[in-house]
Amino acid sequence: MSEKYYISYKELKSPPEYRNVLNKVSAMDLLQLFDVLLLGTALVLSLLSGTCRSQENTCTVMACGNPGLNGLPGRDGKDGAKGEKGDPGIQVKGQQGFPGKAGPPGSPGIQGPPGQKGQKGDAAAVNDIQRQVTALEKNIQTLQADLSKHKKVLLMQGAMSVGGKTFVSTGLPASQDAKLQNDLKELKHRITRLERAFSLNGKIVLAGSKLFATTEKTADFDDTVRLCRTAHGKIAFPMNKEENEAIMSFVQRFDTYAYLGITEGQVPGKFHFLNGAPLNFTNWYRDEPSGKGTEKCVEMYTDGTWNDKQCDKFRLTVCEF
Repeated sequence: MSEKYYISYKELKSPPEYRNVLNKVSAMDLLQLFDVLLLGTALVLSLLSGTCRSQENTCTVMACGNPGLNGLPGRDGKDGAKGEKGDPGIQVKGQQGFPGKAGPPGSPGIQGPPGQKGQKGDAAAVNDIQRQVTALEKNIQTLQADLSKHKKVLLMQGAMSVGGKTFVSTGLPASQDAKLQNDLKELKHRITRLERAFSLNGKIVLAGSKLFATTEKTADFDDTVRLCRTAHGKIAFPMNKEENEAIMSFVQRFDTYAYLGITEGQVPGKFHFLNGAPLNFTNWYRDEPSGKGTEKCVEMYTDGTWNDKQCDKFRLTVCEF
């Protein structure tokens, strides 16, 4: 290995001396010196690169490299705590849609408790009946006067002489006497019927040849039958649509159901009037009667339809005359 030379500061001071020293340095020594410088430079660069990686955007000697590509998405994190409910957003009210189809009618509900008694209604119906009674009474008086007059005239016409004796007929021709008697009988019957209806102290409705009245009170079936008989009437039983609507006017007015004069016979599901006559008119609710022997009586709903029911319930009392 060649001899090493150490150059002091003084030896480099003057150019001639510097040249002498350089002459003493061999080519091999220069090569070794270059290797040392190269190694030192690499070491410095390595230190500077580590500084750039450890402190982002703080390189002072040289610029950091370009950022790398984004990695693949990581796994979803756990759900966070539920946040508070936000305020409702601003919404514009939409137009009203078309009405839907009407649903099927529901089953009749359980009868509610009786409501409070309403105020007294108009007395127009009662006044009308009273006027009819007054008119009928006048007709009876007129017919009775006519009958008395006809009797006197016919009595005189019936006088005849036979063999010197005078015979007087005290009767009327059968045709005229029967007609007057029937008219009187009909008028008296109508007045009696009205008086019986008034005895119930309730509402009265006329339907054809029948007169319906209510006590405005409720009772079970047996008590209803008994009360109507006491008033010389019968528990109401409709035999046509007009009579059914007359009874319906009561149940609608008082918003309750009413018993009818109809009961179940020996055959379950077969009903007849109280006098045993078969029904010539019915207005059963859908799928009724359905009791099949367990519901012997019949009630009327507020829409006029019928339903078989136990006889111990309290229903509006409606009689007919």
